[in-house]
Amino acid sequence: MADEVLTARDGAVLTITFNRPEVYNAFNRELHAALNAALTDAADPAVRCVVITGAGKGFCAGQDLKEFGAVSGTVGDALEQTYHPNVRLVRSLGKPARGSRSPAPATYGLRPSRRPSSPDSSGSASSPTRVARGSSIACSGSPGRSSG
Repeated sequence: MADEVLTARDGAVLTITFNRPEVYNAFNRELHAALNAALTDAADPAVRCVVITGAGKGFCAGQDLKEFGAVSGTVGDALEQTYHPNVRLVRSLGKPARGSRSPAPATYGLRPSRRPSSPDSSGSASSPTRVARGSSIACSGSPGRSSG
């Protein structure tokens, strides 16, 4: 598939869509490279929130294991070349990066988004959710805010 990752902007929100539905959006080198480019674009200060989702029935099945049969070097080397740079990019964005899919997306330490239209028990549109090692965000995505 030529477009492993699709992007769309809606105001300050960048949506990144994994686009390999025939394999439940399993990561291969091409998807990793396309995600890296999309996350680099997400660093734009005009982007205040990143939503990552998957096309088709699933968010992401994880690594495409067929590809690991053809890697040169160790699996650790392959992960350092593909997966780890993207994890570092997500963590360095300094803005909300949310997974949007059911079941819950665990890839890259993302948590599923809460629907802003569904008030929690306090009556607010959403409450902060812990994501990616101690950063805390709400669906409104105020940059630089942390509640813990």
